[in-house]
Amino acid sequence: MTRPFWTLLLIGATAISATAQLTPLALNESHYEVAAGQPITLDASGESTDFLLTAESRSVTPQNGASAYFTVGPNRTGNQVMIAASLRTPPGEYAVTLSAKSVSGEQRQTAMDIVVKAQQTVPSNATRAPVVLLNGWETGYTNSCPVSSSSSDVFGNLAQ
Repeated sequence: MTRPFWTLLLIGATAISATAQLTPLALNESHYEVAAGQPITLDASGESTDFLLTAESRSVTPQNGASAYFTVGPNRTGNQVMIAASLRTPPGEYAVTLSAKSVSGEQRQTAMDIVVKAQQTVPSNATRAPVVLLNGWETGYTNSCPVSSSSSDVFGNLAQ
């Protein structure tokens, strides 16, 4: 047989094996409400949670080109998966795709809805200035950027 035939056969086999590895991600809940900047725990089966916690990469992608920004990752103790909306995400309801890829190349995804609630504003007659608490990369502790369950996980009572 000719070389182009074998090349096409190899490309076709690669495409079939790549699509065969995509499996659904099992969630117990597919509708979530979140306030921007306040993470929530993803309600998934134990096996799906383990897959997400050990995944090489994870993402939450808005469908239909919506301008929304989400993050997904383990909490500080590494036993739960958290989802959070960026402060740049406008309030509204978003259809999103949650995807994850393992080190071995297995890919899983699921569709879900996330409602982002409006941010609380500081009243004009407030007697105390707002406090901005920044969370980020933890060198030497986890060597990652975990998603905190609440501000008290990282900052203690500073958020009060």
